[in-house]
Amino acid sequence: MAPFRPRSRSGRQFLELLFEEARMPPKVAVASRPMLRIGGLFNPLLRELNETPYQFERPFVSDASKFQAASGRSSRPRTGPR
Repeated sequence: MAPFRPRSRSGRQFLELLFEEARMPPKVAVASRPMLRIGGLFNPLLRELNETPYQFERPFVSDASKFQAASGRSSRPRTGPR
């Protein structure tokens, strides 16, 4: 079986793909760090997001090769029922 190697996409490209599949016009908004901080005072989810903006400010690629080498498992998504 060939290894799963998806094409890298930006967050915006991924959202555009989802909206295209849903046949809806894309709507994307940006929350600045100060807005996340203020929102985090009232919402625990926004408080957690305040620690991850680096993933959205510049290209961020997740690589599972170390996990695969250490565990011998594939990070390939499952299709269909188990």
